[in-house]
Amino acid sequence: MMGCKQFLEAICLVCAGISPFLGMSCRSGAKPSETEIVKIAVVPLPGDTAFLGYAAQISVVDTMMYLQDNRGGETFLRAYAYPSLKPLCKFVTRGKGPEEMLAVSGYTADKDSVRVFAAQEHEMAVYAVSDLCRGINKPVRVIEYPQSCMPALAFCGVKGGFALQNSSSAYRLTLIDSSGHIQAEKYDIPVSETERKKVQPELIPYLWQSVLASDGAVVAVGTKLGDVLEIYDLEDSLRNRVVRGEGGEPAVSHKGRGMQMGTISGFYALDIADGKVYALFDGSRLADYNGQDAVPRKIFLRVYDLSTGELERIYELDRHISSFDILTDGKTVIATDPNAEHQLCTFTLPE
Repeated sequence: MMGCKQFLEAICLVCAGISPFLGMSCRSGAKPSETEIVKIAVVPLPGDTAFLGYAAQISVVDTMMYLQDNRGGETFLRAYAYPSLKPLCKFVTRGKGPEEMLAVSGYTADKDSVRVFAAQEHEMAVYAVSDLCRGINKPVRVIEYPQSCMPALAFCGVKGGFALQNSSSAYRLTLIDSSGHIQAEKYDIPVSETERKKVQPELIPYLWQSVLASDGAVVAVGTKLGDVLEIYDLEDSLRNRVVRGEGGEPAVSHKGRGMQMGTISGFYALDIADGKVYALFDGSRLADYNGQDAVPRKIFLRVYDLSTGELERIYELDRHISSFDILTDGKTVIATDPNAEHQLCTFTLPE
């Protein structure tokens, strides 16, 4: 049987009742089963993207589009001109050498730079947008962080720095600066005492591995293996919210001497726009498909109020997208469907 250490390493390579919390409101929110579901058609987005491996995180910043490709051959990220979708550069080389990464936990982009945090190497690579536009795929800086920042499971930008979900930490978020320092570790993982007793403490961060999004002041956290959305205000903990949906918290199941991490497929991606958290949620039981599409699966875009955590709307998408980005007009959504031949797609949010 696989030992605990080997099990942890295996999970890391693939990943890429309520305890009391000081200053945190825990709630169930409106039930999805009681919320009207509006169906949305997703259409292909023409462009030179037919040879993507597995399109993951996507973002559009000004006239640039960035795409994380988890099976993209020698590199992890691609840069395109937007809206023409002209390919500009492939960057973040896979490997163990200098300026290479074995895996990435995520990236964040602004008009000047793209910052990529490694999953294994406890470092962040900084790429200049001006270089990427000219096809130059070398980082301008590689910043080393303390070893306790690895393995990193998720990464996003916040005001004055960045946030990690770090599997070496017992806390929900590790806040870091842009110079190689940890600023703070914040928030207990909101695991119930019932589930805490079922799993070794070092496995809880993996069970609660999540996707992140931030507007700078607030970080939204959605569990990949459960139906829990957390909203953390970095400056005012009294505004923090934990919203537990009908799918329940991440849980383990035991069969014989074996253990399965998670019972449902949870959140795929989050975005924050106009005071709302847009959350891409699956909800399928893992036992129904065991990694294959034996049972037809649906995907939903939930809309929560950023301040209260209330579930306001649910959209059902007719393609099982895996990531998305809401553009600055607040209506147009660029998304990825990794199971399609042409993986880029788009849809419009209703009024």
